[in-house]
Amino acid sequence: MKNRVLLLGPYAGNRNISIINYFNFYRRELPRVLRGGRLEAAVPGSLEEFDSTTPILKGRSEGWRENYVVWPLRLNHLRGDLFHIVDQGLGWYGRFLGAGRKVITVHDLIAYLACEGKLEVARPPVPRRLLVYECVRQIRRMDHVICVSQATADLVIRELAIPAK
Repeated sequence: MKNRVLLLGPYAGNRNISIINYFNFYRRELPRVLRGGRLEAAVPGSLEEFDSTTPILKGRSEGWRENYVVWPLRLNHLRGDLFHIVDQGLGWYGRFLGAGRKVITVHDLIAYLACEGKLEVARPPVPRRLLVYECVRQIRRMDHVICVSQATADLVIRELAIPAK
């Protein structure tokens, strides 16, 4: 039986184009190189929102409900051998995932550094800081962490105390 790999992406309504592009790149390219496994993708809301050429507009409250109420319930029921969360800002997904190995890609630690007061920017509001700290907690619990650059890897090792191995 093939291993089930679940690629977990962002809510399309957040309009984070770079992470959406990264997610879609993996959706397109991973099946070509994935040996002995079956790739599936899941996101808050619908994958149709990623495939549509015209944006599907939703109200702020509906988007919040899909992302923070419905999605955690769906995550709790997903089954896979490997879960890949495509962005550190989505690390909170890990809290709701069941058994299976977990991998996360870390693009940067800007939000965390801002929360810690280590950047010369305004600290995010408390609800945002709580979400960032939950993401960091989950990143520390992942089986593997992928960093997009050596500079990011060095920060993850130093700031989050995650071993290089």
